[in-house]
Amino acid sequence: MTVITIRELLNHRSGIKDDYKIYKTHWNEHKGDPKLELRPFLNDYLNVDGKLYTEEHFESDSSYKSFSYSNTGVALLGLIVETVSGMKYEEFCQTKIFKPIGMSNTSWFLRNLDSTLVAKTYVKDSLGLAFKGHNGYPDYPCGQLRTSILDFSNLLVSYLNSEKNKFILDKTTTSKITPKPQNSQQGYYTWFLTAINNHLYYTHGGGDTGVRTIVIMEIVEKRAIIIFANYEYNNTNLYKSIEMEMWSK
Repeated sequence: MTVITIRELLNHRSGIKDDYKIYKTHWNEHKGDPKLELRPFLNDYLNVDGKLYTEEHFESDSSYKSFSYSNTGVALLGLIVETVSGMKYEEFCQTKIFKPIGMSNTSWFLRNLDSTLVAKTYVKDSLGLAFKGHNGYPDYPCGQLRTSILDFSNLLVSYLNSEKNKFILDKTTTSKITPKPQNSQQGYYTWFLTAINNHLYYTHGGGDTGVRTIVIMEIVEKRAIIIFANYEYNNTNLYKSIEMEMWSK
């Protein structure tokens, strides 16, 4: 039996694949919070006797544990947090991360937020820009988080200053996750190293129906760029311009 480690899950080398035939039925349904909970969904998806199971949910022997971005692997990390902590993933994040560092407008679920403060997400259709509804899916630890620039800034400030702030991770851990960048081909624990205007930064982006996001983090000077947009567009020119304007030397 092959063991899958936490490190491999964090680095997208677990061999667990995303089944887009299954996921698109959830990702393309804009009805708010998911009705199916995390544990039963993953049980059905990963267990041999699960209703959704197929051998295609795992890489073949030839490419097993090579890098392959896995939303399912991240969802499984969320379930591991639940199992170890004895708390639901949302409860754990609120108790251990969000509330202690002042993220008061952040939640994995719409039901826990003031709906008047949640941005609508827009896509192009035949009539122009349209709001199709809010997404929600059972593998939610891989996405779906609602937050604000201010709240997420609190998270990054706490991370970048973990040697002197009370944070869920200490400096030894954050330095291991994001060491001083050396090679743009390496990835570290869900972060990726990307060259922007000839400088290396840690980045992670995301997209959903009517959503485009990216975070760019520079660990030596302890600074970051956050872009959250409620419209599907290519933000490359924007963040390159911001980096050049703010950080060029």
